[in-house]
Amino acid sequence: MKSIFGQTIKGENIVIDEDSKFYVNCTLVNCTIVYPGGKSPFVNCKIENCQITFVGEAQNTVVFMQSMGMIAPPVPPAFGGAPETGTLH
Repeated sequence: MKSIFGQTIKGENIVIDEDSKFYVNCTLVNCTIVYPGGKSPFVNCKIENCQITFVGEAQNTVVFMQSMGMIAPPVPPAFGGAPETGTLH
């Protein structure tokens, strides 16, 4: 796995999978991050104005946590919230 140290990444689409890069002390700005679950490739990173989409097992975990009242469910778009796709802004 390739490692990236101390860089600022802007506007990239980052899909986490078994071939993902490993990010250490990086800043991600205006990126789209797709996370299916599993180990995180981010260590001590800052995320600024990124969209995170949970898919697969990660989305199942989000739904479980919502059903247990651990996190709030998404607000429908008609009320100014994010669409109900497991996406966080």
